[in-house]
Amino acid sequence: MNEIKRYVNRVEWNLRLDWPTRVRVMNDLASDLQSRLEAGETLADIRADLGGPEQLAATLNEAFADHLDPAPRWRWWLLAGAAAALALGFALPALTGARQAAVGVIGGADGPTAILVSGPGVGGGTLLGISWALLLTAAFCWLGWCRHGHPRRYWLPALLSLIVCAGQGALLALGWQPGLPVYGPLSILAGFLLSGFWLGAALLVLSLRGALKKRGKRG
Repeated sequence: MNEIKRYVNRVEWNLRLDWPTRVRVMNDLASDLQSRLEAGETLADIRADLGGPEQLAATLNEAFADHLDPAPRWRWWLLAGAAAALALGFALPALTGARQAAVGVIGGADGPTAILVSGPGVGGGTLLGISWALLLTAAFCWLGWCRHGHPRRYWLPALLSLIVCAGQGALLALGWQPGLPVYGPLSILAGFLLSGFWLGAALLVLSLRGALKKRGKRG
């Protein structure tokens, strides 16, 4: 029975159909396989007739060509952008000298009292790089992987977006914001766009909406 389940799961994994058509096709396939098993056929007999899961999925995709729901090919650029953002976030502080330790003298009324040595730790550029890497990865999953399969797949981009939004909110509450040379309304707007909070919030809403919508259709 586990082999039959793996066979069916593999067929569904390779389908590229819109969700209503996918549900209908998989229900029909499950009913057909159940009837065959009750009639005494084995998985080997079924595979000989229908082919392997990849072959059967390709046949179904061709048969329902009018109901294909392909993910956009350009989404791979999002994954490349995530890697670039992460690399730039860690490389930029080193290139600009932000990782050089700072030495300061804390003075008192009667002379120096302590020497403070501090490093920059994780700078603003690194935080922005990590945030954008998570957001672009979430967008990549939302555009492709989440559109096929179980509704719970939408929880991955939702979780990544929530991490970014929560992290950005906590940092803003502590007074951190992307460093900008000019302050004012324009600077605040630029900082908001640069932070990626807007994209995280949008992806979080879209992911939750997609999960609930697909769960409703599945039910």
